[in-house]
Amino acid sequence: MNADQVWISFTKTKHMQQAEAAGIDPLSNLGKKYLKRKSWKAYQRLVHKLTSLQPLDSLENIDKRGFKDHHIDHKISIWYGWKNGIPADEIAHISNLRVIPYKENMCKGRSCLKV
Repeated sequence: MNADQVWISFTKTKHMQQAEAAGIDPLSNLGKKYLKRKSWKAYQRLVHKLTSLQPLDSLENIDKRGFKDHHIDHKISIWYGWKNGIPADEIAHISNLRVIPYKENMCKGRSCLKV
């Protein structure tokens, strides 16, 4: 079992306990939606944490990074990675990152870079 699988297993168990504590049966449709949302959020947080550990200073235009200026973009989106079971460390890897204008990143949303 790799680190991602251990993390996902831990978060699923934790989230199942939270669902039960909230009076939601984890095996019901509502419970499955609850767990799926929690799983997505956990994956997203993990990718952001791993992204922050990358040598971001080596990215072109990193000096332009700012809230209303340029953003760090994941070429293969975090959403695509989660939906397709791609390990978080691959999505967060420096080779999957680039700095682009914030408007372009906001328009891109959950889509991936077309190659």
